[in-house]
Amino acid sequence: MDSKKIDQPTVTDTPLVTPRITLAALIERLAVDAKDRNRNFVRHLSMWLHENAPQMQLQIIRKLALTDVVVTLQMRRDVELVITGHLAEPRGEVTLKFCEDEFPSVWVELLAVNTTDPYTICTLDYAQKDRTIKLLEPLTEKGRRLEAGTFAQCLVVSTIGPDAYVRLKSNDSELPWTAPMSAVAFVEEHEFLAQPAP
Repeated sequence: MDSKKIDQPTVTDTPLVTPRITLAALIERLAVDAKDRNRNFVRHLSMWLHENAPQMQLQIIRKLALTDVVVTLQMRRDVELVITGHLAEPRGEVTLKFCEDEFPSVWVELLAVNTTDPYTICTLDYAQKDRTIKLLEPLTEKGRRLEAGTFAQCLVVSTIGPDAYVRLKSNDSELPWTAPMSAVAFVEEHEFLAQPAP
């Protein structure tokens, strides 16, 4: 996907109009080389959008003049585009959700000059929710610590650019934790049940 460029939009390229393409059409272009449109494809799409974020903006975000924008491709049974950001006037936080069949109405504008404030683009994948995981290394967060070997429950798997994380819940704390994907291993149920009681 990284070989694809966005410098030749196919939808509109008329004078005095910012070149633009729908999110659905952009996905079609990027999916040409994809074997399957699965969760892995969505993660690659997110990584590509993250890498190219300085060159693009979403029309709806520009119209609402949102700041501190996070764009999430959220995977449950289907894929949703979730946009969060802040309004300047009236002050407040806004969340917008678009289901997959609404992607043809989401316009991506291609910028002539890179923006200095690109969106944060990430994924949230709930397919592994409630699976047991085992920490492979100690985890320290906000003065708390979980030791290597601790078992926990996966809440969600996330990516930001090339980096993957697991949001998890441990029996030792009501507050969730965030661990790099490299610091955890998913455990099959029979492996977990075979562990000796503490």
